Amino acid sequence: MIYKFKTNMSCGGCLQTVSEELKKINGINNWHADLYHPNKILTIDVNNVEANLIIDSVKKVGYNLQLI
Repeated sequence: MIYKFKTNMSCGGCLQTVSEELKKINGINNWHADLYHPNKILTIDVNNVEANLIIDSVKKVGYNLQLI
């Protein structure tokens, strides 16, 4: 399953912080962030991972995700 999220990430530091958090979630195959898109789109390919788990994990490190 592929999820797409609107984010509030804006820089390489944001990506590094979120990357470390995403590494902790079993079932994420790969992900990509497009910070040049106006909505800063984060695309995540997962196996058996609920969107809310990703949202809550990223929120813990200070970033917001909105499923689109």
